Amino acid sequence: MNWYSSMYLSDSVRARAGQLMKEMEEERFSRRIWVLSIPLCERDQLDIRRASSLAYHGLWETIPMIVGLAGSRMEAVELVQQIARDCMATRGDASLREYLTGTR
Repeated sequence: MNWYSSMYLSDSVRARAGQLMKEMEEERFSRRIWVLSIPLCERDQLDIRRASSLAYHGLWETIPMIVGLAGSRMEAVELVQQIARDCMATRGDASLREYLTGTR
């Protein structure tokens, strides 16, 4: 699994992010954690899903990159807003996927 080098973390998971990432590497996925990831479909910007959904149909092995972890869906949406603000400040546009992957 590829992890974003500057992971976006909600306050509720920040202190245990390392442990959560380790659990996910061991293919233990919590229903209480939400994941922001680069989607498989190149025309989409980001996916928000429960970490537990990564266990289905080998999804864990196919996702290009996880960019954020949150303790609730609302926190995940707030992280997307933060990513959008950071992207706009850095690139001057809303190309979140390109901002996070370093592609054009």
